[in-house]
Amino acid sequence: MKYYVSEKNEDKIAVIEGDKKYSFYQLEKKVDAICSKLIDCGIEAQGKVGVLMRNSADFIAAIYACTKLNLISVIFTFQPNSPRLNNTINNAQPDVILVNEDFKIEFDNVINVSRLDLSEGNDSRIEWKEHQADDTAYIIYTSGSTGNPKGVVIQHKAIENYLEITLKRLLIDENSCILVTSPFSFDASLGYIYCMLSSGAALVIDQSKMLLPRIICNCLTKNNITHYACTPSLFSEISKYVLKNNIDVSNIKTFSFGAEKIYPNELELIVKLKEKYPSLLVVNRYGPTETTVAVASYVLDGSENIDIPIGTKYENNNFYLLSGDMKEVSENEVGELYISGVQVMKEYYNDKELTDKFIIEYNGEKLYKTNDLFLKKDNELFYVGRSDDMLKRNGKRVYLSEIENIVGAIKGVKDHICVKEDLDDKTFQIIAYVVVDNADSFNEGKKAVDDSFASYMLPNKYIIVDEIPKTINGKRQNILKGELK
Repeated sequence: MKYYVSEKNEDKIAVIEGDKKYSFYQLEKKVDAICSKLIDCGIEAQGKVGVLMRNSADFIAAIYACTKLNLISVIFTFQPNSPRLNNTINNAQPDVILVNEDFKIEFDNVINVSRLDLSEGNDSRIEWKEHQADDTAYIIYTSGSTGNPKGVVIQHKAIENYLEITLKRLLIDENSCILVTSPFSFDASLGYIYCMLSSGAALVIDQSKMLLPRIICNCLTKNNITHYACTPSLFSEISKYVLKNNIDVSNIKTFSFGAEKIYPNELELIVKLKEKYPSLLVVNRYGPTETTVAVASYVLDGSENIDIPIGTKYENNNFYLLSGDMKEVSENEVGELYISGVQVMKEYYNDKELTDKFIIEYNGEKLYKTNDLFLKKDNELFYVGRSDDMLKRNGKRVYLSEIENIVGAIKGVKDHICVKEDLDDKTFQIIAYVVVDNADSFNEGKKAVDDSFASYMLPNKYIIVDEIPKTINGKRQNILKGELK
């Protein structure tokens, strides 16, 4: 993996963390201090180093140090003393865990990197250790819908392919300035750390902890940000805020979004922003954590409406859209996406049963089963929903995401989510929680939808709420019965 050589421009800013700014030289000092400590611990190549920190320059230095010594970064979500953290530590069994603040943790070998003396020694740099393409770069734990997080093992060849293509497609170089608002324990944020380290771009760490358009726009303009990525729902809110308040975001070169489905009302706002700033590169990205951050991208040209495809796959990867009996689907048919190639994970760490369930052999290739359904149309792939999202209503098959699409297109709907609520062992209802701009407009739009679609494609009832809960990285949360009032 090639990294930006800080000796060429040591004074260039690498990381902005609140009021603190770190040059590449200062970052390198942190990196080598961590390297020295890890060497003293006797950890050999491909040893596992846990990283348990909030978003910080120390986190970036830890990732950099592990790569420099050919060690495996094990990324833990920052939830001290939680059952989830204990489960992931027990699964990963790291040799050491790096932290940068004091808190109690049920693990013996912990190093607080904030206490390392950066003044020790001279300016001689720790030498890079050679790594092989098949060596593991990092293990990252997904949220785990069952409550048991899965350790996704990503190899160096995967992250190298991701970097080579991403830097080109998103136009990232040493003059770029990247804003990250999501936790570094999310793979999208981790991907930007690697982009920053390999290109020489600056990375700005947002510390507001509130994903509000006003706060984000202030950060975009204040720090002269050129690249920002978020969910489409948050991006649409930012677009609306920018357009309404006539905020100048001409400094931004690339806006990218992903991680959840985009709805027509969101796409409309994003396209309006693109119309105001024609030179702005707006990119829809797709990729499960298991395929190394992103494995496809689509560039918006401003003519889109209703829906957009996931776009062109990353080189050295293959897509297969297969039916339930593992046959490739035809045009205008829906199938499940399977992915092969260099960016597919090696395995779920220490979980052969789960690995064998999602990594399958197909015509001599190793395929990852995404559980994502797509419609093949005009040689493009349009997201439909999850394979476990299929419902049977009035004898008809329909996906929850299809119902959400219809609700999202209703006039006056600002935000929404549809939820399946079981009434008993055999019956259920679909509830649409909606945030509306204007109740009269919504009622008018709802009537038009009711007159246009069959009942099995519509919610059983609508509930107007003030807001839809979001996760810490801006995704809509799954809503359980009783959570919204």
